[in-house]
Amino acid sequence: FIMAPSTQEWEPPAIPGRFNIKLYISHLIRLRLPPTNEPSPLAGAIQGLGLLIATGMATTGTIIFFFTPDDWRITGMLRWVFEIHELLGNFMWAYLAVHVAASIAHQVLGHGGIMPILLFWRKNPEN
Repeated sequence: FIMAPSTQEWEPPAIPGRFNIKLYISHLIRLRLPPTNEPSPLAGAIQGLGLLIATGMATTGTIIFFFTPDDWRITGMLRWVFEIHELLGNFMWAYLAVHVAASIAHQVLGHGGIMPILLFWRKNPEN
């Protein structure tokens, strides 16, 4: 007869690629990146969000381009598409601002990443 561990002692097993929310929150509070060799699922989620916003803007912009009449009156269902396009445009500007701010914060906090990109003409960006 084997006794199961109590819920206080039990931790879920580490699965590669699994998002450990406790680890990320504890490091976020201390303004640090969690130590890992795997790509961050948080970074992937943020990039995915930007891709969804850009795809939505491209889709609505294409619909507006092809279905706007010659007199440029946007009415009916096309008005809704136009409003969604404008809303996604605002989200894209916010996404861009947060993305730039996060990049600067990473550089200031010593995580690196920006200077090697900006100093692309050097053979060794560490010098």
